[in-house]
Amino acid sequence: MFQAEWIEGSRIKGLVVNFLPSWWHKHYGITWGERMFYDPEYRMDIDQQMRRLLAERFTGLPLGERDPRRRAVQPTTNNALTPAAFGCDIFFPDDKYAQWHPMDSYDRLIHHRPGDLRSVFPFNEIIRQTRLMNEQLGIDEQPFFPPMGVLNNAVQLFGDRILGDLLDEPEIARMLLGILAEHEIEKLTINAAQGWRGNWYLFNCSVDMIGPAIYRDTVLEHDQAVARQARSLDCGVHLHHCGCFDRFAPVYQDLGPLKSMEIGFTSDPALAADFPMNSGPLYIILNHQILRTGTVRQVEDHVAAMLDKTAAISRRVVLLALDLDYGTPDANIRALLEQCEIDRTGRRL
Repeated sequence: MFQAEWIEGSRIKGLVVNFLPSWWHKHYGITWGERMFYDPEYRMDIDQQMRRLLAERFTGLPLGERDPRRRAVQPTTNNALTPAAFGCDIFFPDDKYAQWHPMDSYDRLIHHRPGDLRSVFPFNEIIRQTRLMNEQLGIDEQPFFPPMGVLNNAVQLFGDRILGDLLDEPEIARMLLGILAEHEIEKLTINAAQGWRGNWYLFNCSVDMIGPAIYRDTVLEHDQAVARQARSLDCGVHLHHCGCFDRFAPVYQDLGPLKSMEIGFTSDPALAADFPMNSGPLYIILNHQILRTGTVRQVEDHVAAMLDKTAAISRRVVLLALDLDYGTPDANIRALLEQCEIDRTGRRL
């Protein structure tokens, strides 16, 4: 993943660290903007620079690379992906991921249904740039259309209005979710037709705002449809729940077997570790506020608590330090890696 670092662990399966555009922009003057999306040469240059800067900044730790090779980096609009595909205006700040203006009417979604996604922005641009990078680097990578999640898509398009209408206007809300589930299935099917057989993410960042009962009655059937399609294509299913997993555990059993799952820091890791539908890795999102504003001791205590609660499945655990913003002390990042007993060579510290 662009500007994210995967680190193999000795005490745990691994650790992922990523920094927001604002961190890069304020520390090093790296500019996102339209060029980061439209210019593959610039994006690959910046990717190399980022990996080198991390290695220089965090000497002795497995962040970045001293001599990074040039690699293909797919263009991304991040959370603006679905709004862009359905015709919303998007824009590219210098120090943030792409932003967008939401839809002002449900009719726009009902009547602005894209045709073949391969000819629709931004997917056509992903295809075009992948071909350019393949030619330049002498490789044969396939373009990848990322998952976003059914309810997440709806919230990105309409804001919290759609959440209220799950109760107030359930018929139209379900119809809109059905359209967005079909959109997820189309992306998944195109990827699989090109040989992709990874784990398709069910992103459920928004479901904490509606609770498990409303999720069960209005959203679950659409997540189930996406999950069924993934399994029919010999792909796995990854559940992403960055809020509190605990209340949703019973209803999530109806999603069927998972290849991996992801929980937020307010969840009980021990409960998630015993979740019967997941036999694969358990990803745990760390509290980025503790990482950003806490003391080294608070970071150590936070990480230690997560590790202690999942000790029985430690080789399945991946900790996620995501969206680290400008102002996160380097000492806290070092403390995070040291608490996980990771050094540059992968040995225990």
